[in-house]
Amino acid sequence: MSVKEKVSGFALDKAINYISGDPETNIPKLLGLLDSLGIKSFEPASRGIHSVLDDTDGVWYKFIMDLWRDIDNDVLKSVDQMIEWGAKFCWFFTYMPVGKEAVPELMVSAEQREFMYH
Repeated sequence: MSVKEKVSGFALDKAINYISGDPETNIPKLLGLLDSLGIKSFEPASRGIHSVLDDTDGVWYKFIMDLWRDIDNDVLKSVDQMIEWGAKFCWFFTYMPVGKEAVPELMVSAEQREFMYH
């Protein structure tokens, strides 16, 4: 593992621990820090995260806060490890249409699977 990968892993671990202390306060603070770095490639993601965080009554906001409150620390460390190994996605193939009322359109397309693998 390179020094850059070790530093990235360390930073991610610290960020997860920081967020876990008080997600409602610390997620916006950490996002503000990332914004201040002026990383152009992060700007679209940052705008999306800000829109979620600004809507405190929204489903996505509640989902994120519940995730950070309820998720087991060992699971977080597993996700951290997967990101460190270069994972681009997790839990992507959860919907498999089964039964009379299944909606196959919600499945990931072959093109989307190809994109995620490469």
